[in-house]
Amino acid sequence: MTQSRKLHIETYGCQMNVADSEVVASIMETVGYEMAATPEEADAVLLNTCSIRDNAEQKIVSRLAYLASLRRKRSKDLPKLIIGVIGCMGERVKEELIERHGVDLVAGPDSYLVFKQIFKTITVDNGSEFADVNGLERSILEEGEKRTHLYYCHPYSSWERGTNEVTNKMVRRKVPKGTNFDDKTDEEIEEIESWINGYPRRIHGYRSAGELFTEELEKLA
Repeated sequence: MTQSRKLHIETYGCQMNVADSEVVASIMETVGYEMAATPEEADAVLLNTCSIRDNAEQKIVSRLAYLASLRRKRSKDLPKLIIGVIGCMGERVKEELIERHGVDLVAGPDSYLVFKQIFKTITVDNGSEFADVNGLERSILEEGEKRTHLYYCHPYSSWERGTNEVTNKMVRRKVPKGTNFDDKTDEEIEEIESWINGYPRRIHGYRSAGELFTEELEKLA
């Protein structure tokens, strides 16, 4: 069984950034990441930034240099360390972070705070990773509120499992069942994702899922 990947988040700045980090951690848990106490034991490191003061940005740049050295020293047997910058600084100097500091992922606050607007519901199978229904549904920003609604597939209800099974079948055209995804490069995974998201589907009037998702995002803009 493939081990869960580990995520480490470092938060800089105000209390709002702390809340944002909790949101991101919660979202990443739903896609299989466990939290790591230190960057040295993580597979992905996110720096949640604040750019109110210049010395805060200098601190982030210095931290990125350390993370880059950590990535270079990483064992060849482990997947590449993913380095990301989120928050205000990520929104303001995105290109510089990618081109000069080797950052893999840059996201401003709006890109993850629209979670509740995009994911109205989530349908999952009965895997143990989805057992914490309340935790997956709970909003971190609004106490006592839900950020989404979680539904489970019924094993013998084809009308519920159809999309899930069809998507699995599409994945298996490219990757045989039982394949360890840790052996796949990021480029290979991205190629499979692009193929699936760009594949015309009869159920969508021969339009792709990628087209429809882009349209929904534009409605939120």
